[in-house]
Amino acid sequence: MHYAKDWEEEQQRVNERDNRLQELKKEQDKKRSELDGLRRMRYTGELTDQAWFMEESEKIQTRIDELEKNINTVETAVKDWRKYADQAFMFARYAKEDFDSGDPERMRYVMKALGAELKLLDRTVIFTPVKYLIPIKNAVSEMTSNSETDPTHILQWSNDHFSSNSKLWWSI
Repeated sequence: MHYAKDWEEEQQRVNERDNRLQELKKEQDKKRSELDGLRRMRYTGELTDQAWFMEESEKIQTRIDELEKNINTVETAVKDWRKYADQAFMFARYAKEDFDSGDPERMRYVMKALGAELKLLDRTVIFTPVKYLIPIKNAVSEMTSNSETDPTHILQWSNDHFSSNSKLWWSI
């Protein structure tokens, strides 16, 4: 299955983002230390050129501000990712219940979330799946075909677990 590969790719993206965030924060701390050192030099009298001090201070502060903006962008992306992931999980958790509820609005919401285009054909709603759902659709059909060829498929759906067939199967 592709799940392990997808998980590894997602973990790699998370690690890259975390590393990038750490690099940005480390550079920001370094620049703040540079600015503090520059100010200390000015206060102690080691640095007497006021114009150069102001120019360097502005350069360093501009870089600190850029880093702060980049850090905020990355952190916002992390928060947004969590928000979207939570929404996706909640949708996945309640989609069947919403669809089976009989409420037309809730059913429409599920259908629209799953499909890009809804069509009514002979009293049947047809929808075209969104491109990122096609691998899921293929995986479900593959799982279904695999489970139907499973030798215990009939027993899995049977309520009578102690039928003569299952006793025979367990005794082997």
